[in-house]
Amino acid sequence: MCIIRYAIWTTPIGIGSLICGNIIKFRGATEVGTMIAVYTATVLSGLLIHVLLILPLIFWITTKENPFRFYRGMIAAVITAFGTGSSSATLPQTFKCLEGLELSNFYYF
Repeated sequence: MCIIRYAIWTTPIGIGSLICGNIIKFRGATEVGTMIAVYTATVLSGLLIHVLLILPLIFWITTKENPFRFYRGMIAAVITAFGTGSSSATLPQTFKCLEGLELSNFYYF
């Protein structure tokens, strides 16, 4: 356990060193910043498309209910998930939110 604790405490230093080593290989900080900004924009746009288009479409096809009403009912669970960063800690809040929703056409598979 002591060895694992030591490894966990030193991991941020090791990861930071690896990142700094890769940044030094590039021509300058602006090139790295541009690459990181493009990567971040790509990931965020993909997530937004998935959350705002794909998932609501699947939800609507499956249940014929308004998916944004479902999102509104789940906001407490989402806030808990962002606050804790743990899916197991969010599970009780998710169950409470789901019990509060009344989806008339939702079928259990």
